[in-house]
Formats: sequence, C-alpha cells, structure tokens
Amino acid sequence: MAATSSWLWFARSAPMLIVVVRALSIAIVLLAGCRQLAGLDDPVPNDGKIAGKDGSAGPFCYGTGLVQVCFSSQPSGDLAIAQNIDTGAFGCSTNVISGGTGLCVIAGSTIMLASGTTSLATGTVPLVLVATDTMTIDGTLDASARHNTSATPAGGNYSGCQAGTNPGTGSYGGGGQGGSFHAMGGDGGSGGSTSGGMAGAALATPTALHGGCAGRSGGNQGGSGGKGGGAIYLIAGTSITVHGRIDVSGAGGSGEGDSNYCGGGAGGTGGMIGLDAPSVVVAGAVCSVGGGGAAGAVGNSSANGGDASGGTTACAPGGGGSGSGGGGDGGNGGGASAATAGMTSSTGGGGGGGGSTGFIAIYGTRSGSGVIVPAP
Repeated sequence: MAATSSWLWFARSAPMLIVVVRALSIAIVLLAGCRQLAGLDDPVPNDGKIAGKDGSAGPFCYGTGLVQVCFSSQPSGDLAIAQNIDTGAFGCSTNVISGGTGLCVIAGSTIMLASGTTSLATGTVPLVLVATDTMTIDGTLDASARHNTSATPAGGNYSGCQAGTNPGTGSYGGGGQGGSFHAMGGDGGSGGSTSGGMAGAALATPTALHGGCAGRSGGNQGGSGGKGGGAIYLIAGTSITVHGRIDVSGAGGSGEGDSNYCGGGAGGTGGMIGLDAPSVVVAGAVCSVGGGGAAGAVGNSSANGGDASGGTTACAPGGGGSGSGGGGDGGNGGGASAATAGMTSSTGGGGGGGGSTGFIAIYGTRSGSGVIVPAP
C-alpha cells in the first residue's frame, strides 16, 4: 500500500518537477548571459573583437571603419615597403575572404615605410595596407596625381563624380570646371562671350573607398583636366604612426590646347585616405588637396595648373596657372580654403577652375601635431 501511494505521489508531481527543472535551466542560461554582459566571463569568439587577438581560429578580420577586411589565415611577417606599388599587378593578398573586392590588400604583422623612401601607388584599384600590430610611415606614400605623369594613381579618377556643365565653344574657349569631391570645385572663367564650365555638386560622405574626381577640359579644344587623386586606406591592430607624408592630392590642369584662344583645363580633386587603428599618431603630413586650373590661352598653349606640394610639413594645394597675353588665370586648388574659379578674359581663353579637396577619415584616438588637410 505504501509503494502504491509513493507511485501515485510521483505521477501526480512529475509535471510540476518538469516545470521546476525547466525554470532552473532558463535561470542558468540567463545568469550566464548576465555574467557575460557584466564582463565576468569572456565573450564568444569573433563577436566584434579583432580576430587573432583572442586565439580564435578565424576568420581573421581587421578594420572598424569604412573598410573591414577578413582573411582565411592571420597575416604574418614584417613588411618593409621599398618599391612602387601597382595595384593592378603587385602581389596583393590572395587569402582575403571578404571586404577586399575591388581593392588591392597587402598585409603583414608589421608594416614600415622607411624615412627617405618614396613608394608611388598607381593602378586601377585603391590600396589597402593591413598590419595586425603596428604600421609606421616615415617616408612618402604617394597616390597623388601629377600633371607630368601619365600613370593613374591607385583607384583615382572615380567614375561617380558630378560632371557639372562643360564650357562653351566659340571664337574663344571657356575654362574647364574644377573637379568636385569633398566640396565644389572652382568654375571655369569665360573666354570672350563664351561661358566657362560650371562645377558639379560635391559628393555625399563616401560609403565605399574610391579616388578623386578629374577636372574638365577647356573649351575650343582646350587643355585637358587634371586627374583626381588616388585612394589609400591603412589598418593596424595596435597603432599607425606617420612621421612622413601620405599624399592623394589631385593634378593641375593642362594649358596645352589644339587651337588659339582655347580655355584652360581644370584641376583634379584630392582622393581618399583612411587611417584605422586604436592609436593614430600624425607628426608629418596627410594630404588630399586639389590641383590648380590652367590659364586660358591666346595662342594654343598657356601655363599649366600646379600640383600639390609641401613635403612633410604642409599640404599646399596647386596654384592656378598665370595667363599671359590676355588669357585668364587659372583657379587655385582647394586646401585649407575652398577651390577658386578661373578668371575671365575678353581677349583670350578663360582660366580653368581649381579642384576641390578630397576626403580623410580617422578611426581611433588621434594625436600628434602634424598637418591633415582637409580636416577629418
């Protein structure tokens, strides 16, 4: 009889016991979650931390800003950059599994560009350098556009720029309109009664890494516009230190046309730079400024617009070409001040407008007394 009573008690109580067990299980799960949120336990691997720092098996992902790159294996080795980089032909990483589409990614545990060394970055796609530990730029990392070179800087001449309105053509040519990126470029000056070009609108804040915008050609078979600067993005797990120069500035416009009284070519814009690390120290110069517009011509040639300059102490935009014999002066490229318009001329071609600044973004704690133009 006692055995029968015990069995009946267990059968009647079993549903309640199941409920109690389930409640205890839920409480244990919730408690574990609370401990993790409170920081008492380590979070699960790959939950936003930089992979590889916690011994996780990958993927190994780096970058907290616009560009985030994941590798199938952790990058390793100390990389010293001692040569020019063509992003269409250089040894870009082959173990990128996400975030590297349309980019040339080069990675190592540390990356260094020594003082006195200049590395020119050219090619069809932007350059991304990833260091799992530290990155030091003591030399010059240069993806700027130059009037006197035919090579396109890495990822330069972005196709999504606002073209604006091209200059008119008649007995005299109007100046071309400067490229517009972070701000509007300078308008072209009129030549005689022929209108100069009108600069397009500035671009929205970038959502993808790309280079700068080209300036437009002058009217009446005038000089060609300067190229837009390239795109460079640096990622480091610990720190990025710049004692040298990183330059993605635009090229000056050309004053060399194919007819008399032609308009000057306009300046190209600066490109894009990203610096992404917990600590970003800038003691040198980080530049994305515009090229100057060329002067309008009386014969079939005039003064070219200037390229950016300044070494490791300044980011000076390109100056406008100086008109002679009656041609309009070119406009100045954008830097600390906005790009300016080309000058009008009643007896020659109009001057080309200056190109605007590009875009610079810094992700992390910034320090140092170096120069950054435009301000991030």
